[in-house]
Amino acid sequence: MTIPITVGLLRATYALLNETPPFSKWNLPDADDVAFHVAKGKAAYGRHWHDGVQHHLEISSGLNGSLRTLIETMAHEMIHVHERQAGTAVSGVAHSRAFQKWASQVCKAHGFDPKPFV
Repeated sequence: MTIPITVGLLRATYALLNETPPFSKWNLPDADDVAFHVAKGKAAYGRHWHDGVQHHLEISSGLNGSLRTLIETMAHEMIHVHERQAGTAVSGVAHSRAFQKWASQVCKAHGFDPKPFV
């Protein structure tokens, strides 16, 4: 069964993860301060961008059909938020060395398969 992906579900998933380590130690923005978007296409599981004012997280309803996949995708995008805040994002590099280090921490803490975080 496919779960319906809504902005409300995205906000709740982000808020839940933000209360757990290591996210809870990263001083990420509150869920109310992030703009959430639902994409219908299948180009990417999720996407993060910052418009100079606010973080945006877009999650594909076409690729995230289970709660597990949604949670892992949200965790992945939250690492990108942390990477941006820490100033370690590398232009042209999707997953920097710092991203990989934090992804390893997240996967270990939550029991996620690290392959989707590469």
